[in-house]
Amino acid sequence: MSNKTSCFGEIVSSATLQWEVATWKHDEYPGFGSCVLLESGDGTPTLCACVTQIQTGSSEANRVPQPLQKNAQELARDYPHIYSFLQTTLTCTPLGYLATDRFTPKPSLRIPTIHGFVRAATAQEIEQIITSKEAFALLFCAHQPPLVDTLILAILRSYCTQRPLLRDVACAIARDFAYQCNNDNFRIQSFISSLEELIDQEPHV
Repeated sequence: MSNKTSCFGEIVSSATLQWEVATWKHDEYPGFGSCVLLESGDGTPTLCACVTQIQTGSSEANRVPQPLQKNAQELARDYPHIYSFLQTTLTCTPLGYLATDRFTPKPSLRIPTIHGFVRAATAQEIEQIITSKEAFALLFCAHQPPLVDTLILAILRSYCTQRPLLRDVACAIARDFAYQCNNDNFRIQSFISSLEELIDQEPHV
């Protein structure tokens, strides 16, 4: 089992092509496009996925948030109890698995265990994912444009918060993107324009 202190939530729904992760705190979670990992702790491969949707709402069906015309400070002062009924759920698309610290970009033969702990990927782990053209191919199969284009850029932006994106890596990603989108010139130009902004940036949050 993963070290609980490094984790942010646990699996509440598990399927071959999608996970759902409930966060332990409604306002603390990795952002859209973040890579996340689930470790079993029993010697089986570490499953990898990326966050493709984030939703916060009531944790109870009979409680629905109502407009109160109060800002965050006023809500914390006057209605602190309402936050205990909020639940954030992340929807994640599987990308592959890590075994002996090597990333394999193909669906696992097993699905995540319900209540398994989930953590954010390290920079080294994300680097293995973004340099795998097969991982991006899985995203192209699972999502349609323009979401998949935005998602890949979000993964890269997440990586750039920890390490700079080198030009040779970015060029390889651009080539793989062009192949996956069947050389759609408009999409390629738009993607490369956004990609250029990320190259060699100093890591920042």
